[in-house]
Amino acid sequence: MVFTTTTTSTTILLLLLLLLLLLLLLLLLLLLLLLLLLLLLLLLLLLLLLLLLILILLLLLLLLLLLLLLLLLLLLLLLLLLLLLLLLLLLLLLLLLLLLLQQLLLLLLLLLLLLLLLLLLLLLLLLLLLLLLLLLLLLQLLLLI
Repeated sequence: MVFTTTTTSTTILLLLLLLLLLLLLLLLLLLLLLLLLLLLLLLLLLLLLLLLLILILLLLLLLLLLLLLLLLLLLLLLLLLLLLLLLLLLLLLLLLLLLLLQQLLLLLLLLLLLLLLLLLLLLLLLLLLLLLLLLLLLLQLLLLI
């Protein structure tokens, strides 16, 4: 009788130990799962940061491209301005020549042309000013990033 009681109590103790071991294994599995989930979350966060960095770099590249395009446009406008000034000088010389020759109708026509050219020059200068302003704004945006 004593033998069976000891065996029964040992069996119960063994079963309890086995249950405890099973619970510990379950807890360990749960902790590993949690760790895996945290690692996955960290990886996702790193991927998101990388995407954000790529997006910022693309935006920077786009802004630099826009800046280059604006500089090219500015150069083109300056060239056009120089050409217009040259044309204006030529028209003034022609005006002087017509004044010396006293051709009234041609003189009036030339004056009208000169006025139109001056208006075009003024518009071009305004466009140049707007372009410079846009360039400055773009540079400011680039410095912000």
